[in-house]
Amino acid sequence: MRVLTILLTLIICLFLTHCADLMNILKKGNIEEPDVKVTKTRLAGHSFKQADLVFDIQIDNPNPVGISLAGFDYDLLLNNISFLKGKQDKSLEIKANEMATIHLPLSLLFENIYATYQRLKNEDKISYTLNTGLAFNLPVLGELRIPVSTSGEFPAIKIPVVNIKYLKMNRLSFTGADFSLGIGINNPNSLGFNINDLTYNLIVNETLWAEGQTSEGMNIRAKENNTVLVPFTLNLLQIGSALYQEINEGKNFDYQLIGQVNLSSSMEILGQIKLPFDVTGKIDLTK
Repeated sequence: MRVLTILLTLIICLFLTHCADLMNILKKGNIEEPDVKVTKTRLAGHSFKQADLVFDIQIDNPNPVGISLAGFDYDLLLNNISFLKGKQDKSLEIKANEMATIHLPLSLLFENIYATYQRLKNEDKISYTLNTGLAFNLPVLGELRIPVSTSGEFPAIKIPVVNIKYLKMNRLSFTGADFSLGIGINNPNSLGFNINDLTYNLIVNETLWAEGQTSEGMNIRAKENNTVLVPFTLNLLQIGSALYQEINEGKNFDYQLIGQVNLSSSMEILGQIKLPFDVTGKIDLTK
């Protein structure tokens, strides 16, 4: 038993001596931790549905030997509340005295954001913080996790609202009627839009009253609304004379407005936006 104790003592001493030697090597600067930082955050895509963020994470290996990235974890916070967590077992070899960049893409659905953070529905921008940790296998040091974080904000895009502002009768005879349809577009965003063109189908009391396309250019400034004027003529001889009395009374019409408005904005990443709409309701004719 005494001999075994002496042997164990010698082994421990040798191990501690070896560890001390390794620490001396580290103190001399032979092996250093890699320098990790987020160099850039990009909006790779943006629409009324989602924002696509890409984080570029740079790894600088200052050592005379190669190192291995074993993977990384991340936690994305919106307004200081955790929103999206994950982990990737992404391996990467970084050569001696070289740099490498990994890319972390994250897609954020506005529907989920607004469901989680009700007050963000009224905000123009959303603040974020990305906390991530990179796991390395280093010579001498072994496994090591290096944390890094970055913060910023991105636009909170909201879908413009399309509706009927008015339906005005300009002329009525036994053979036909002339109308002016006002299609309202409300822009709740902090950036303006251009209306490139608008297609529409107006169904009133289950009868198609008007269809067509307008290509008249129009601007909708931030936080404002505008009205697209659509004139049309209704042929009562084709639709039926019974409609004459309904139009003359001009009360309580059921309508459905179906179509698409094509938009563009000063925010280049949004590109050309196709916004379909299908709205229903009741409306009275104005004269």
